[in-house]
Amino acid sequence: ALESAGLRDELGGADSSVDLFEANSIQVLTEPAAERLPGVERGNVLLSFPKLSLVAVLDLNTEQIVWTGRGDFEFQHDVNMLPNGNLLLFDGRIGQGARAVEVDPLTMKTVWSTVVFPGSVSEVPRVGLVDRLAEGRTLVVDTNSGHAIELSPGGETVWEFINPHRVGQTGSRVALLPQVTRLEPDSMDWLA
Repeated sequence: ALESAGLRDELGGADSSVDLFEANSIQVLTEPAAERLPGVERGNVLLSFPKLSLVAVLDLNTEQIVWTGRGDFEFQHDVNMLPNGNLLLFDGRIGQGARAVEVDPLTMKTVWSTVVFPGSVSEVPRVGLVDRLAEGRTLVVDTNSGHAIELSPGGETVWEFINPHRVGQTGSRVALLPQVTRLEPDSMDWLA
């Protein structure tokens, strides 16, 4: 599907030792967000290909890529289409600050971003998650550093968690934080 979408040259010149087709997030699109992009319909699937720094929409009925986009991000993770039709993703650039990014998919321009985890000398991409919460807050997780942070719409820290658990033979490595879910108080009535 990617080859037939006109990406043959990029695929042919890529490093063949890595899995270029690893999709690290998949979201079935619903209205009205899906209607924002020309040629995209409800039920199409938003895919993220981090090793190509590419997001795409696949029509499952025709098995064709109907939209692709690249922006000012690399090795993205957890790409989601927001109700307003923008894309929200975790930007896992190598050796730079990991950040949460909101992108207008019509222009692929960044409309909001914040560096939430400082750069490192790591030669591997950062892995993480990002989720838009109620009242415009954003939950961002840097899996590699075991760090989660919730931000206000203005970028101020509302809540933060740093995983205190260590792993490895000497206990010198941080335990990964693969998932964090924000539970709203009214969703936990069953605990009473």
